[in-house]
Amino acid sequence: MASIFIFFYFRQLRCTRITIHKHLFISFIIHNIVWIIHDTVIPSSPNTLNENGWACRLFHIFIRYILVCNYFWMFNEGLYLHTVLVFSFAKTEVLLKVFYVIGWGLPIIVAVSYGIVRALDPNENLKCWINAGRYLMVLAVPVVISLLANLIFLCNIVRVLITKMRATNTREDHHTRKAVRATLILVPLLGLQYILFPFRPEEATAGANVVFAYDIASAVFTSLQGLFVSLIFCFFNGEVREIFDRNVKQYISMHEMPVISGMYRQRQSRSGPSRSRSASVMKNGRAAHRESDDAHTDMTDITDSV
Repeated sequence: MASIFIFFYFRQLRCTRITIHKHLFISFIIHNIVWIIHDTVIPSSPNTLNENGWACRLFHIFIRYILVCNYFWMFNEGLYLHTVLVFSFAKTEVLLKVFYVIGWGLPIIVAVSYGIVRALDPNENLKCWINAGRYLMVLAVPVVISLLANLIFLCNIVRVLITKMRATNTREDHHTRKAVRATLILVPLLGLQYILFPFRPEEATAGANVVFAYDIASAVFTSLQGLFVSLIFCFFNGEVREIFDRNVKQYISMHEMPVISGMYRQRQSRSGPSRSRSASVMKNGRAAHRESDDAHTDMTDITDSV
């Protein structure tokens, strides 16, 4: 929630890249809220389960819709980053419209298809669809395809990143460290950790212990993904931190707070020339991004976010 507030509050952060981040974070928030409501309300109400009303089944479809939206916005993150790094002259205004269709539009088709085929099966149209059911593959296939596409994007992004770093004539071990760091940063953003746990195993075949371990691991990854992404791409991001510091400094100077202002300037001076150079680089990067969504700005965000 804090990262969403930061992205919406500061006008300097309004660009295609941040817009995609905002929609991904919104899908995280909605997904968690609807699952909390579902798990606390429906299973604890036997009458609702037995009645199997249209409202609870429609809510189930909406949950699946948000789930697919979540994965498709991860796909949008990978598609955008791959596009601006490989095709530097892509028109981001057109891309953003495509991302809206992919992120919020295509999941409607997937969720409605799932709802129709399940509603037409009398054996699966029971108890508010609280069980996974045999038609989960209708949802799983497009999700797995999006994850595999992100894996391909990641491999190509790292390849392009290493190629551009080698052009700077720096040491090979430096290239390797930056490539590894970029990979680790992009894994939670693109949702690639889910490749390790694509499907929930059946208890009858895998055993109760395996299913329990899967549930724990899946819950941990799902719960912490939003935190990791917000930390890396919001709170630890150099551009966001610089804008936040600049606004704090402006607020202090406008409200004539000499004591706090002196402490703030003292902290800034202790950071040394390196911080000034870093701020200069970030300003130049932002200027280029405002003009053409330059690919080098996104590459800097990947390698310098942590």
